[in-house]
Formats: sequence, structure tokens, C-alpha cells
Amino acid sequence: MSTERPTSEERDDEATEQTCPGRPCDRSDLNRRRVLVSIGGVGTVAVAGCMGLFEDEEDEAPEDDTADEPEDDTADEETEDDTEDEETEDDTEDDDEAEEEEAAIYDVEFLEFDETLEVTDEEALLYAALDEGWEMEYSCEAGRCGQCTARVDGDANDVISHEENHYLEDEQIEDGWLLTCTAHAEDDFALETNIHPDDGTNSIEFLEFDETLDVDEDQALLYAALDEGWEMEYSCESGRCGQCTARVDGDANDVINHEENHYLEDEQIEDGWLLTCTAHAEDDFALETNIHPDD
Repeated sequence: MSTERPTSEERDDEATEQTCPGRPCDRSDLNRRRVLVSIGGVGTVAVAGCMGLFEDEEDEAPEDDTADEPEDDTADEETEDDTEDEETEDDTEDDDEAEEEEAAIYDVEFLEFDETLEVTDEEALLYAALDEGWEMEYSCEAGRCGQCTARVDGDANDVISHEENHYLEDEQIEDGWLLTCTAHAEDDFALETNIHPDDGTNSIEFLEFDETLDVDEDQALLYAALDEGWEMEYSCESGRCGQCTARVDGDANDVINHEENHYLEDEQIEDGWLLTCTAHAEDDFALETNIHPDD
């Protein structure tokens, strides 16, 4: 058996016999057929590409993206968790701010009514009193008319703040005056209500009774004390009998004036003696009552 390989010419002859059996076959026809076969192969590839037969491998990429979707879901869940954490923190901060902004409460003693109220720093003093049904003088409710003036002991700036003030001078506020319709408590304090700076009142300390009263300059000292229910010695009420004598430290002429005096000598008045039934205050002072020069 021969192991020699056929030459190309022998293979061509064999192909010619198969292609053109029983008739002569021109070599040029053979070459054309080969070219057509080659072209046919290229055409097949082109047609396969147009029909998308090669898109299977390219389509595998989206499958990989789809496989990654659970990771995206996890990321979304983490984002939602972070958002919920932030909202929880915001709510906590809001609650803390609400606690910090909670209204402060102060004890305010209304001396005229002998009552102490718990008043928040958000409520004007006037309305705290009106809520109790107490009679309070007021009008504009805007800090302008001065009808609602009241007084504390010391500088009012230390215990209240005015939301509005178009009436009182700075010196008056420092002297304890305030407007109840716009004043808000900032500390505990005692308050004298329904009094006015232009009333001409003076603070008189009645040492025997350990009390201080704001006495109008038009009111005799005797009647201010009697209005409090205190026991006071008196009789004629016209400056004649001497039953109502009292005494101040120093010259009484410096702090009072007598509407009538038919009992005391000038030297006695200079020594501090006065008649409560006819004496009117012109300044603040301390007073010893129910005593007599001849005691």
C-alpha cells in the first residue's frame, strides 16, 4: 500500500471528476466554484450576524448585572437603615430641645390678695391674676397706658422682663415698678398690685407690727394702719388730744407734714414726734407707734 500523498494537481483532477462526471471540465470553472464556496462562507457569517445568532454571548453580560441585583438591594437596605437612624437621631434631638424649651415656673406672691401663684415665664402677670378672678386695673394690654402698674421690692429688672414697655422710665423699673400686662416672671418674688408711680405713695415701716405699707401722701398715717386692722391709740382725730403720738428717727419735719397740730411743740417735732391722725408722709421712713412724749 502506497503512503505517498496525492499532489495538489492530483487532488484537483479528482475534484474535477467528481464535479464534472462524464464530461470535460474546464479548470476555470473549478476555480469559480471555489471562490463561490469561499464567498458563500463569508455570506453565511454575515447573515448569521444580521440574524443575531452571535448575540448569545453578548447577552450574557446583562445576566451578570442581574446576578448583582441582590447586592444593590442590600445597599438600598443599608441606605434605608441609615436614613431611619438619622430620623431617630433627629427625633431625639427634637425631644431634647422640647425639654429645654419647656416653660419655667416661678412663685409670685400677690400681696394684695395674700396668695402665691405658680406663674410660667410665658404668661404675663396680669393674666395669671385675672385667671384667679381677682380685680386688676388695666386697659391697653400693650404696655402703653400705665393702668396696670405694680411694684416689687428692689430692681424689677432682676425678677421680670417686659415684652413691651412704652410707659415706665428705666429709673422707675430700677425702683421696682413694672407693667403687669407685659411683665413675665424670671424669678420668685412678691408683688404689690393696683398701685401707680404717680400716686405719691411712700413706704412706711410700722416697727410695732413688723410691716411696711405704701401709704398715699393724701392719707394720714393713722388710717393706713387702721385699714390693716391694727390697734392704734387715737381719739380726737384732729391733732388736739395727743392720743395718737408716734415717733421717727430724726427730725419729723424732714419726712412728714401735719395737716393740723394743736398738741406738739416745735422742739418735740424736731426730736421726731408726730401725730398720726394728721401726719402725711413725704418720704419713706420707719415709725414707732402707740408711744407718748410723757411716757
